[in-house]
Amino acid sequence: MSIGVSRPETVSRPLVVSRLRVAVAVVGVLLNLAVVAFYVLYRIADEWAVDRSEAFGGFDQSYLLPHDALTWLVGTAAVVLLLVTDVLGGLLLLATRDLLTPRDRSSSPR
Repeated sequence: MSIGVSRPETVSRPLVVSRLRVAVAVVGVLLNLAVVAFYVLYRIADEWAVDRSEAFGGFDQSYLLPHDALTWLVGTAAVVLLLVTDVLGGLLLLATRDLLTPRDRSSSPR
């Protein structure tokens, strides 16, 4: 028994899990927005560069984006991997939902 020493309040486990889920969801949405914004801006810049290179009756390669094929590959791979990550994250959320929520054991069949 300690006198005058207060014990810090602890946060309950369901509250921590709930806050963690919200934080992960927010980070996931922000990641989705960042990757999609990069891809959309890249496509706009690429289309502008191609249109500009063909604007003067010929084809001027100096107006094209440098390393266009590699940039397209990386951008497309990022979008595909993001979709895969979203699907796997959703499946993981569904799989762990039953593990993290408390159940009433008295009413569960044996």
